[in-house]
Amino acid sequence: MSLLRCAIFFTLLVNCCWGWTISSKGSVLVSFPYSSSVLENADGTHDVTISQFDPVPRTKDQVLVVRDVGKQLSRLGGGFALKTEVLIDNIRAPNEVGFVPGDVLDRDDLWWVSSGYPEITKKSGFVSVIESKAELGVNLTAPTYDITSLALSLQDRRIYNRVQFVQSLDLHPGAMTSRFHIALDGNMTCEMVWLKNPLLGDPLSEWFAWEETVLFSGPDVYFSYAEYNLTYEIRNSTLSGIKRFVIVSTQFFSNKLVVSWVDGLPDFKKLKHRVIASDPNERFYDSQIIDLNGDGNLDILVSCSNHENGKLIAYESPLSWERGIWRKHVIHDGFAPPGLGLLESMGSPGSPLALFPSINENRKKPMIFLSGKDDGKVYAFEAVDDDDSTNWSYSNHTIYTSPLGSVGKISAADVTGDGDIEIFIPAYAAGMFNTYSYNHRGISLPPFP
Repeated sequence: MSLLRCAIFFTLLVNCCWGWTISSKGSVLVSFPYSSSVLENADGTHDVTISQFDPVPRTKDQVLVVRDVGKQLSRLGGGFALKTEVLIDNIRAPNEVGFVPGDVLDRDDLWWVSSGYPEITKKSGFVSVIESKAELGVNLTAPTYDITSLALSLQDRRIYNRVQFVQSLDLHPGAMTSRFHIALDGNMTCEMVWLKNPLLGDPLSEWFAWEETVLFSGPDVYFSYAEYNLTYEIRNSTLSGIKRFVIVSTQFFSNKLVVSWVDGLPDFKKLKHRVIASDPNERFYDSQIIDLNGDGNLDILVSCSNHENGKLIAYESPLSWERGIWRKHVIHDGFAPPGLGLLESMGSPGSPLALFPSINENRKKPMIFLSGKDDGKVYAFEAVDDDDSTNWSYSNHTIYTSPLGSVGKISAADVTGDGDIEIFIPAYAAGMFNTYSYNHRGISLPPFP
């Protein structure tokens, strides 16, 4: 067994309270794995994408795909034998990859990719739609269609990281995305944008632009989105009322956390806004809208990425979003990259991922998995008291430490069908793509030799 496999074999976490384990299923070598995504196909199988980012200026990057990853993990070799294909290679600084819902363009085989990075030769980003299942010949990659750049000159191109497809007032789903632009003089433009589905003609054509509408200024790197029904208590009965559409923007460059919402209809030109927090010492990086404490109300999970004292924070939503107090709970702090970490891009932690890791457990509160980003670690946070919604204490477990440098954006899903999730960890600096397995029974089988 190689030294690498030996190291991975002994990376094992055991939790005594619930009796779960997290252990390695193996790793493969991938150059500069920056971000990962798990996408479920129409037939129930899962593909995993790996966005690569070469730090050398002017180089082009790739998005790789692991087809039917659950089937591949069940074969001899497991995570050590994952086979990657080049999905696209005509891109600079690809970021997240996601699924385009079937009702957007009446197809179930389309994905999206965002791109751009604040380096002079890679800052001209875009959002493209990918024909993920196109029949490819030798040395060919999937067709892509840029839906954002027609209205912008080359020098005005933006940097995109995340896309959310949402139904709007015209009853046709369009795309919502945050983006930012750094001018040569250092001035920044940060904004949330609505991209209207062209409907007429071929939307996967360079000649049919998706019309852009700037919704509001401020959002830059990441945002999160949710829809839910408001409820009312009338005569001891709980009634479901109108729908609320919510955007949470972690405005990294302006040090603000902002919640925006509209009730009733998805008229995003009538959004209300509230600054939940504004603190230069808390660089709000990414967020997730989810019920964290099991009380039935949505909370906001936020990572604050900094070169010293980065934090993982939860905010409880009040009854009145306009006037109420968004109660703050620091889940963990003290995150920091090793060394000085003086560069703007250096920071810890990265993006959080709260979910229920197993359908075989009766948890009331989700676990939180967190990329440490430039501290080179991945963490698992578990509520100390699963029954008490007022208890915000968490135990913290390091489930992965990179042998070299930073870790990219992690992803997770049950891809093998056993009810427990697999966790995919791109070790960016080490050039490794790792697969880990959650096991609710506390039983861990060793990886294949």
